[in-house]
Amino acid sequence: MKKKIYLKVWVAVLAISMLGLSCKKEVSPLERADSKAENLAAAAGRLTTVAIIGDPVVIARNQVAVDVFARGVNNHLWHRKYREGSGWVDWVDLGGYITSSPYAVFRGTNGNGINVFAMGASNNLVHIWYTDSQGWGGWDDLGGNITSAPQAVVRGVNGNGINVFAKGANNNLVHRWYTDAQGWGGWDDLGGNIISAPYAVVRATNGSGINVFARGVNNNLVHKWYTDAQGWVAGWDNLGGNIISAPLAVVRGVGGSGINVLAVGVSNNLVHKWYTDAQGWGGWDDLGGTIISRPSVVVRGTNGGGINVVARGANNNLVHKWYTDTHGWASWENLGGVITSAPYITTRGTSGLNVVAIGTADNLVHKWYTDATNWGGWDNL
Repeated sequence: MKKKIYLKVWVAVLAISMLGLSCKKEVSPLERADSKAENLAAAAGRLTTVAIIGDPVVIARNQVAVDVFARGVNNHLWHRKYREGSGWVDWVDLGGYITSSPYAVFRGTNGNGINVFAMGASNNLVHIWYTDSQGWGGWDDLGGNITSAPQAVVRGVNGNGINVFAKGANNNLVHRWYTDAQGWGGWDDLGGNIISAPYAVVRATNGSGINVFARGVNNNLVHKWYTDAQGWVAGWDNLGGNIISAPLAVVRGVGGSGINVLAVGVSNNLVHKWYTDAQGWGGWDDLGGTIISRPSVVVRGTNGGGINVVARGANNNLVHKWYTDTHGWASWENLGGVITSAPYITTRGTSGLNVVAIGTADNLVHKWYTDATNWGGWDNL
């Protein structure tokens, strides 16, 4: 009698299990990708606040998506995202072992892919990538021997190519490139004698031209460029000046015909040099201010008619200076806050700006702007 009862119970349990399986929802590829990302986050841990070091980086892939990346005190890569309508999501530990600040770029249609680069434990280049359809991939070891944080640019049709630059072991410029068709190429030694991390910009149709800037051994600005038609020029340009930080640059004008380069000068002032295809290089401008970090700069408006620059001020506050083709350079603006790193600024849509930096508790702090509402307050993330 007991055997018959056990058999009936076992059959009932099996029937219920089969019913549950038959009623299970069909999962779409996008849901599977989201689940993969969520499982990674659950395994690595989610936190509302994270202690970070170095300089954070922020990208705005479109009007509704903002992504922040930072190096944690555990030398992992941490990621926090904002989505219009749902706000900020908790921090996600993406693992890895990085020894520099990260650098992130987005590519593809509507920015549906993200690539993040950093220096690894062996002075190698490490890389992790994301797509909306697949979520986060694993870490890639791209080798090399780099002595600065890397910086990357996206180019080609729909952003199908990436070029990564860093300072090499001999204070030379080193470069590695990727295309969807060919994958990763080898390392290029582009020579030079630089004492800062390089900064590259792309211009012309589909980014067929690359311009790279760095601080030279005489605290001068040095420059090297590439075109698809001619390849890399043999030498370096000495653009003079006396700078005490790594430079940054932006491209603007019709067809990317202009370049603006900014850095910290010897008096902790902001200095600026500009180029147009029609006029060549202009002289150096002293834009004043007292800044104690490398500046961060973006362009916005029609054909990049506006420039926005932020930096860490002498009182550890965020300071801001902007330019328009109509009005020229405005005076410095004190945006308050207390920051302990260089800030990073990105554009969001045509009318928004997002700025991130590290606060006094090794936390991420954030400030935002829209043309309609002006500057908002500080967020502790």
